[in-house]
Amino acid sequence: MRTLAIFVLVIGGLVGGGALYYRSHAADQPANLYRVAEIQRGDLRATITATGTIEPEEVVDVGAQVMGRIRDFGVDEEAAKRKVGIAVPADKPNENGGNGGNRPIKAAAPKTSASVSPPSKAPVGVGASESQPRIDYGSVVHVGTKLAYIDETRYRAQVEQAQAQLDRAMADLEHLEAMVIQASAALRRAEQLRQFEQTRSAASPTPLVAISESDYDLAVANDKVAKSNLSVGKAAVEQARAALKQAQTDLDYTEIVSPVEGVIIDRRVNIGQTVVAALNAPSLFLIAKDLSRLQVWASVNEADIGKIHPGMKVRFTVDAFPAETFEGRVKQIRLNAQMTQNVVVYTVVVETANPNGRLLPYLTANLEFEIEEHRGVLLVPNAALRWAPQSQQTVVAASPAPARAEAAGTGGAAGQDRGRVWTPEGNSVRPIDVELGPSDGLATMISGPEVNAGLKVVVGENTVQQTADDGTKNPFGPPRFPRARQSR
Repeated sequence: MRTLAIFVLVIGGLVGGGALYYRSHAADQPANLYRVAEIQRGDLRATITATGTIEPEEVVDVGAQVMGRIRDFGVDEEAAKRKVGIAVPADKPNENGGNGGNRPIKAAAPKTSASVSPPSKAPVGVGASESQPRIDYGSVVHVGTKLAYIDETRYRAQVEQAQAQLDRAMADLEHLEAMVIQASAALRRAEQLRQFEQTRSAASPTPLVAISESDYDLAVANDKVAKSNLSVGKAAVEQARAALKQAQTDLDYTEIVSPVEGVIIDRRVNIGQTVVAALNAPSLFLIAKDLSRLQVWASVNEADIGKIHPGMKVRFTVDAFPAETFEGRVKQIRLNAQMTQNVVVYTVVVETANPNGRLLPYLTANLEFEIEEHRGVLLVPNAALRWAPQSQQTVVAASPAPARAEAAGTGGAAGQDRGRVWTPEGNSVRPIDVELGPSDGLATMISGPEVNAGLKVVVGENTVQQTADDGTKNPFGPPRFPRARQSR
């Protein structure tokens, strides 16, 4: 009996303690019914987010105008100077006279028959030290820097052949000049004989035949033919000079030179590779002119493109430097829109400075276009605008709720001008109508007569899971801790 009494007392104590514990926590339950947040005063920047790619401001695709095998690359003079510890000058004079373009075509061939001296070979390959650095990715080049050399054997032979044709044309011209002198002398002699015949025939009744008409006509014709042949010979010489000039130009094009100053960002050929210049010039190098100025090509949705204008301030980050924010300005909105997965996007060009060279071409950038900025305004979390209570939770019968703006996306003002937030009052909530402003995606600017900083608004609710089918709670069971319910 004594054991039974002790057992009954223990069971009674446990039941009483459990009931007391449950009542104390159940009394606290309404206080934790809602999840709330305070309306705060702060600054808001309405932005449009987009992704893009960093691009050089201007790139030059250097190609070949002649065909042949790549014999060697040029010497990287900047790397060679750094290798031996020589200070690299800021500005290097233009090796081609500052024309900034292709190599200058040589002047017309000399008027004499002297042969053209072949250009000296570039000091590479056999002549240059194999330890000298060659043009490669990242090489800094100047106007006129030799980038590569194409095998010039074929073009040098063409120059020699054109020179021989010029020499022959000039020799033929000398022969034709002699023929003109001879024909002119024969014509003068025929004219003198004809004049002497006319003078003697007038003074003497006996006719004198010094030259026949046919011989005189033949002398005139021979003189004209000789002069005509001389003109043909002069034209042949000019034609041979032009052919020599073209052959010399093709020979010069076997040296690929840089038309601009910049940095090589892509080398598309190797030594020994054969390039063929047919309808399109083969691309050998891609040179970025100035990497201190870069562009970001951003893809912007058609719904946001109307809010962007040239000169707009832009902030962006790259994955290579996640803790650093870069700034730029909108330079251009391109009109050639593209459709991606049934979404029309426009390319917006943003220019930015890169004085320290940290930004590299073709990095992916995450951009924020600043639409507008407000300081010292009332801000409410977007979750408070999305949450709506059940009808039995309201304090009074509320009027039909205005169409609440969906949580603003990544930019611009909310879709509606009016919205509604709910403030807790005991176990219920009371509606407050507000005027909506722009949003930054997390918070929205609001205003209204009942809105002030520090006002608590509901962003969600906590519910107690009921275990019984009829909705009753077991007073003898352990307390059920509330579980958060997602806001609707």
